[in-house]
Amino acid sequence: ADIMNIPKQAMDRSMRIYDIYCRHVFPYATLSLEERKQLEDEVKAIHDLQTVEDDAIIRGKSMQVSWFNRIARNVQLMWFKEDVTPSQVEARYWQIIEEKT
Repeated sequence: ADIMNIPKQAMDRSMRIYDIYCRHVFPYATLSLEERKQLEDEVKAIHDLQTVEDDAIIRGKSMQVSWFNRIARNVQLMWFKEDVTPSQVEARYWQIIEEKT
């Protein structure tokens, strides 16, 4: 209970432990080896997917919106000489991505 951060003052502390046991530990213990392997493979696949997503998303530098707008405008002028729609910018983005792969 201490490891799971269940407060010592909780009146139903032992009941919480029992509920966790009945809901998670006991059903796992009753699985066959094949079912355990399948469950472990599913959990590993989910974990690997989450790890890839977490690695791809990082917190960037904080900046004021006015700075971001200025930088975005300058980059847009470098890539596009005339005014463009967001869909044209997105189409060009995906074109660049597909060419690189």
